[in-house]
Amino acid sequence: MNIAVHQIGSLGDTVIALPSLWAIRSTFPDSHIVHVSSAKSKGAVSQEDVLDGSGVVDEFIEYDASFSIHDASGIFEFWGQLRDIGIDAVIYIGRRDRSRREVFRNWLFYKSLGVSDCVGFGAPDDLPGEDGRRLPRLQRESRYFLERLKSGGINVPSVGEERIDLNLSDDEKREGAQLIRRKGGHLEDCFVCIGVGTKQPAKQWPLDRFERVGEYIVREVGATPIIIGGEGDRDAGQKMIDRWGTGYCFAGDLAVRQSAAVLSHCDLYVGNDTGVMHLAAAEGVRCIALFSARDWPGRWYPLGDDHIVLRKWVSCEGCKLERCPFDRECMRLIEVEEVTEAVRNVLLDESGSRSDSEATHKRR
Repeated sequence: MNIAVHQIGSLGDTVIALPSLWAIRSTFPDSHIVHVSSAKSKGAVSQEDVLDGSGVVDEFIEYDASFSIHDASGIFEFWGQLRDIGIDAVIYIGRRDRSRREVFRNWLFYKSLGVSDCVGFGAPDDLPGEDGRRLPRLQRESRYFLERLKSGGINVPSVGEERIDLNLSDDEKREGAQLIRRKGGHLEDCFVCIGVGTKQPAKQWPLDRFERVGEYIVREVGATPIIIGGEGDRDAGQKMIDRWGTGYCFAGDLAVRQSAAVLSHCDLYVGNDTGVMHLAAAEGVRCIALFSARDWPGRWYPLGDDHIVLRKWVSCEGCKLERCPFDRECMRLIEVEEVTEAVRNVLLDESGSRSDSEATHKRR
């Protein structure tokens, strides 16, 4: 069979779709799986950047989502690509906040190709309404995806049994080790990835607080900070490394799977709710994640168990804004001492010494 998997979004969206992608591959091990997504702007992370080499997908096709009724040549070209492949079935992985109109439009497009087996195109579940009370904690979006696949007849793992990794090769992991060594690092050291940046200003924890947390990690824990992120995080990350007097800044220098390979040698992630956080979780790295209140609690929490999420309630929670008009109150309510206490609980035992179980994480 030739199966199209339609899934769009950013780095984080792609990583949280991994349990579904692995479930599809497990159900259809011999099928040719074509990943369909909208084209990304120059410099943005594409699904191919994340998934190529993982084994969950065999081919990638991107379409231009900006076409207009006056110039639909791009969508006709895309339609022709899929027609030439001969798609037998399509599986739609869509977030709960996709509009019914968008889902129906995509379903109609695949029907125009003569595809009879369409999974996941039912109306999206509504998010709970806002009635002035605290928003309820939701299941992870990744689990929501799986349940929609299950309703379409796809075998899905039970809760806690999901596969969430990128299937990094031994060569990729060795390259991650080499990248650290080239910076002067030793794999025996304890590395903490600090996620200082985010593309959405409303999710940004104050940089001066990250600086204080980094000082604690260096002075009190004896760990080496690593900065991973986009090019926009490079200046802030390097300035912090310079102030701490130790650490390595990879921001803007690595491809996605290279970043994952470096993260696979880390003991802990501390930082904002970003794609790097999701990438760390996919590599089995425990996360101390600093969440804004702009979305429903639980929905985008990192995959896996034992993560520590710090999130504060504010009356405007669920705003979904990318820029906060109230100076990011929900983020500012997260205190430095809360973060350093979480770091201490994860990396140090009761005597204040490095925890053996955590120090050997990256050599599991």
